Amino acid sequence: MSDFRASEKEIYPRPCYVGRLAPSPTGFLHPGHAATFSMAERRCRDKSGTLIMRVENLDQTRCKEHFTTAMFEDLQWAGISWDEGPGSTNNVH
Repeated sequence: MSDFRASEKEIYPRPCYVGRLAPSPTGFLHPGHAATFSMAERRCRDKSGTLIMRVENLDQTRCKEHFTTAMFEDLQWAGISWDEGPGSTNNVH
Protein backbone atom coordinates (compact mmCIF):
# COMPACT_ATOMS: atom_id res chain seq x y z
CA MET A 1 0.00 0.00 0.00
CA SER A 2 1.45 3.40 -0.95
CA ASP A 3 1.68 6.25 1.48
CA PHE A 4 -0.40 9.26 0.31
CA ARG A 5 0.73 11.61 3.06
CA ALA A 6 2.45 14.73 1.83
CA SER A 7 6.06 15.07 2.78
CA GLU A 8 7.13 17.70 5.26
CA LYS A 9 8.91 19.55 2.44
CA GLU A 10 5.67 19.78 0.48
CA ILE A 11 3.69 21.03 3.48
CA TYR A 12 6.36 23.42 4.74
CA PRO A 13 8.38 24.55 1.72
CA ARG A 14 11.70 26.15 2.52
CA PRO A 15 11.31 29.94 2.46
CA CYS A 16 13.44 32.14 0.24
CA TYR A 17 16.60 33.40 1.89
CA VAL A 18 16.31 37.00 3.10
CA GLY A 19 19.27 39.00 4.35
CA ARG A 20 19.13 42.37 6.05
CA LEU A 21 21.46 45.30 6.42
CA ALA A 22 20.47 47.55 9.31
CA PRO A 23 23.13 50.18 9.88
CA SER A 24 22.70 53.08 12.25
CA PRO A 25 23.97 56.27 10.57
CA THR A 26 25.82 57.68 13.56
CA GLY A 27 29.10 58.08 11.68
CA PHE A 28 30.83 57.35 8.41
CA LEU A 29 31.03 53.83 7.01
CA HIS A 30 34.22 52.04 8.01
CA PRO A 31 35.94 48.99 6.45
CA GLY A 32 34.37 46.60 8.97
CA HIS A 33 30.87 47.66 7.96
CA ALA A 34 31.75 47.38 4.27
CA ALA A 35 33.18 43.87 4.76
CA THR A 36 30.11 42.74 6.70
CA PHE A 37 27.75 44.19 4.07
CA SER A 38 29.77 42.56 1.29
CA MET A 39 29.51 39.14 2.99
CA ALA A 40 25.77 39.59 3.51
CA GLU A 41 25.31 40.51 -0.15
CA ARG A 42 27.38 37.54 -1.36
CA ARG A 43 25.44 35.14 0.90
CA CYS A 44 22.13 36.45 -0.47
CA ARG A 45 23.29 36.19 -4.08
CA ASP A 46 24.67 32.66 -3.52
CA LYS A 47 21.29 31.58 -2.14
CA SER A 48 19.25 33.49 -4.77
CA GLY A 49 17.76 35.48 -1.92
CA THR A 50 16.70 39.04 -1.26
CA LEU A 51 18.84 41.60 0.53
CA ILE A 52 16.99 44.34 2.40
CA MET A 53 18.41 47.64 3.64
CA ARG A 54 16.77 49.14 6.69
CA VAL A 55 18.42 52.21 8.16
CA GLU A 56 18.20 52.11 11.96
CA ASN A 57 18.08 55.79 12.91
CA LEU A 58 16.86 55.25 16.45
CA ASP A 59 19.40 57.57 18.07
CA GLN A 60 18.01 60.88 16.81
CA THR A 61 20.76 62.95 18.42
CA ARG A 62 23.64 61.09 16.71
CA CYS A 63 22.01 59.92 13.45
CA LYS A 64 22.58 62.42 10.68
CA GLU A 65 21.26 62.53 7.12
CA HIS A 66 24.72 63.23 5.70
CA PHE A 67 25.99 59.96 7.25
CA THR A 68 23.16 58.07 5.52
CA THR A 69 23.91 59.75 2.18
CA ALA A 70 27.64 59.07 2.53
CA MET A 71 26.95 55.42 3.42
CA PHE A 72 24.85 54.88 0.29
CA GLU A 73 27.55 56.53 -1.84
CA ASP A 74 30.31 54.42 -0.25
CA LEU A 75 28.38 51.17 -0.66
CA GLN A 76 27.64 52.00 -4.28
CA TRP A 77 31.34 52.77 -4.85
CA ALA A 78 32.23 49.38 -3.30
CA GLY A 79 29.79 47.65 -5.67
CA ILE A 80 27.45 46.53 -2.88
CA SER A 81 23.77 46.58 -3.78
CA TRP A 82 20.53 45.52 -2.13
CA ASP A 83 17.09 44.63 -3.43
CA GLU A 84 14.71 46.47 -1.14
CA GLY A 85 14.77 49.53 1.04
CA PRO A 86 16.11 53.06 0.73
CA GLY A 87 18.71 53.51 -1.97
CA SER A 88 17.88 50.23 -3.73
CA THR A 89 17.70 50.00 -7.48
CA ASN A 90 14.10 48.81 -7.04
CA ASN A 91 13.21 51.89 -4.92
CA VAL A 92 11.12 49.81 -2.53
CA HIS A 93 10.84 51.57 0.86
